[in-house]
Amino acid sequence: MAWVFINAATGRSTIADAQTGTTTSASMTGADTLFLIVTNAESASGDPVITDNVGGNTWVEVIQTTNAGATHCRIFRAASAAVSGSMAVTATTTGENSYFGLILLGFSGGHASPDNLTANNTGDAVTSLAVSSPLTPSENNCLVVAGISFARTSGSNSIDGGFAATEILGVSSESFGAAGAYLIQTTATAAQPTWSWSGSDDAATNLASFKSAAGGGGAPGPVVRTVSFNYQRIQY
Repeated sequence: MAWVFINAATGRSTIADAQTGTTTSASMTGADTLFLIVTNAESASGDPVITDNVGGNTWVEVIQTTNAGATHCRIFRAASAAVSGSMAVTATTTGENSYFGLILLGFSGGHASPDNLTANNTGDAVTSLAVSSPLTPSENNCLVVAGISFARTSGSNSIDGGFAATEILGVSSESFGAAGAYLIQTTATAAQPTWSWSGSDDAATNLASFKSAAGGGGAPGPVVRTVSFNYQRIQY
């Protein structure tokens, strides 16, 4: 079973509550694996707590990258996820303003234990950013998810390397910027996409690969049965 993109949504904190961010509601019907790209202020030292309006999901932090003095970028995932036709996900910190930017991605075709490999990088006053070294998934049919956080850019961002940019959330008075993209591979290939934007910015980027349900095994082979016959010769 190959990875298939289902849907995406964005969300951010509000001026009234900079310690919480919630995505807009989106249909994730058909998805079995969810990813949440979380960006927030570097000054917020506590790890965010991720919850959703369906319940029963376990959100695991796959990778965290921090640009000192600027912003955090994290990728969370929920495997074998419970989903709904109007799903929303929330990130929360306690006692610290985080100014969350959130990108929610839903896919079908995920492995029950999908985590594979990660890569990351940061840049100060740059106009583009890629992970510091290529990421090559350890097997075929993997999904590669890219996330980036940025501190000042409110314009459009783009990504190369064949990645599909699903959602881009510009910086506002309520949140840091965030963007998410993905690539579904059939053959394991080195990935090192570059994010680009206009104007210089401080940014942090993550890349992570995830195994599909097709990995690790195949269809059972044919069953061979041996049947023996006993017979008796009768003479007349």
